[in-house]
Amino acid sequence: MNNLQKGITILLKIALAIIFLFASTKMPYKYYEFVRIAGFVGFIIVAFTEYQKSNKTLAVFWLLAAIIINPLKKVVLHKEYWVVIDVALAVVLLVSVFTDVVRTYNATTMTPKSIKAAKAVKLALMEKRGIKPAEKPNQK
Repeated sequence: MNNLQKGITILLKIALAIIFLFASTKMPYKYYEFVRIAGFVGFIIVAFTEYQKSNKTLAVFWLLAAIIINPLKKVVLHKEYWVVIDVALAVVLLVSVFTDVVRTYNATTMTPKSIKAAKAVKLALMEKRGIKPAEKPNQK
């Protein structure tokens, strides 16, 4: 998954979280219909991206969320339960955004310790293959 796809997925998760937070307040009925459609499509997209990242547990979670939110066969619950579901989904989405950002940052940041470890691995592999590392020129 490239950086553009990661960025779009993060923006989608943030947008869904905002939509679900607003859904926990008193809104017109049309808004809740919009939430069902946007949530259904958004959760399927998010589930697919998690599946691509080999995170099958989260993929199944987002698919279950899509099934609960789906606009075709509505799940009928009291308003209080929907508020809890909306807030819980928003929190899980925001936590997911945070972990995605941290993983992306950690994957692109090399500390001096990790650079030293990478050099050691490189030297070990070169030795194993019988390749001599280049000699440093004499410094005078």
